[in-house]
Amino acid sequence: MVYNCVYTHNSGVNATRTNVVLKDDLVREAMQYTSVRSKRALIEEALQTFVAVKARYRIAWAV
Repeated sequence: MVYNCVYTHNSGVNATRTNVVLKDDLVREAMQYTSVRSKRALIEEALQTFVAVKARYRIAWAV
């Protein structure tokens, strides 16, 4: 399934519109783990989580 997605940075100034192909079963499963109800919000939350995890990893392994 192809969905239109808009990702807006926290500043609200920069936005990127893109089309993504998502697996319906994966979207359904991910929605069970979050309180968001839109695919746009789901993707935004996933990106924020990904960045936070990578940042923590980078800090944990900083020398």
